[in-house]
Amino acid sequence: MTHDELVQEIAEALAESGEYVREMEWGSTQHMVDLHWCAHRAGRRLGMKVRVRVVEAPTLHRTDHWERVMMTVAARPADLRVPLP
Repeated sequence: MTHDELVQEIAEALAESGEYVREMEWGSTQHMVDLHWCAHRAGRRLGMKVRVRVVEAPTLHRTDHWERVMMTVAARPADLRVPLP
């Protein structure tokens, strides 16, 4: 999936339900940065701020590193905006 396709997928979910949730394989750190960028770009496309949360997804076996993650992108309420210094 290209970045543009992911931005579109996230934007559609945000517009429909206010949230985008996806379980995925842990990629490289750059991959996670790209996912955050796509989430914020989707929010900008809709004129909203978003909050991105990535947590370890439940697995059947415990390891020393994350294998799967759950990414949640949600519209951020306007009253939670923090002014930049």
